[in-house]
Amino acid sequence: MGSLKTIALKSNDITLTLRKTLFWDVDLQSVEIHKHQRLIIERVFLRGNLFELKQLVKVFDKNIIAETLKKSGSLDKKTLSFICKFYSLKKSDFTCYTRKLSMNQPSG
Repeated sequence: MGSLKTIALKSNDITLTLRKTLFWDVDLQSVEIHKHQRLIIERVFLRGNLFELKQLVKVFDKNIIAETLKKSGSLDKKTLSFICKFYSLKKSDFTCYTRKLSMNQPSG
C-alpha cells in the first residue's frame, strides 16, 4: 500500500488493510470487521482498489458479499456490471437496480 494512509481493521486473526479515504466520514476507531461488514463491503466495491478487493474476498464469504451488495441502495453502473459478472448474478437481483427502474416508470 506504500505511502497511502491506511487503517488496519482487525478481528481475531483477520486483518484488512484499507485506505483511510474509503471511510472519510466514519470514526475509524469504532469500525469492526464483522459488525460493520456492510459498510466495508460497499465501500471497497464502490471505491476500493484491486488490492483491497482481493483482501475483501479472502475475508468474507462469497454469499455474504453477494447478499450485502444485492441490498445496497446505491451502486454505479460499472460496479453493478462488475459484480454481476464476478458473482454470476442478474441486475434484477439488486435493490438499487430495481429501485431505479421503478423510479423511471411513468406515473399513471
